[in-house]
Amino acid sequence: MLEKVEQFFRNRNFKTRTEPTDAAAHLFALLHLAKEGTRRVEVIVTQNPDCLSISFVNEKNSFFSPMNSFISYMGAGFLVKRELEASEFYQKLEQEFWDNVEQIVSAFPSK
Repeated sequence: MLEKVEQFFRNRNFKTRTEPTDAAAHLFALLHLAKEGTRRVEVIVTQNPDCLSISFVNEKNSFFSPMNSFISYMGAGFLVKRELEASEFYQKLEQEFWDNVEQIVSAFPSK
């Protein structure tokens, strides 16, 4: 499963690194965009014969969100715009990710 998740990100030009542990495998994906900056995602995959658990973590939570109007008023609206673009990017990526996971899991042989 981890290999298929890693391939999902590589197909989208992310650089990936995996760190297996006893309990789970962590996949870190990094994408450098010229104007938009860097996008980071962490996926945690826990798999045993009876259970599969996948977590998708990104950095879309931001300090600026509660203060968007104030920041725009102070002349830093470009920061709000950048944050909104990042949020849209992560939402779209996460939706594609879960659609991909669903296809992978549906192809698993049933018991």
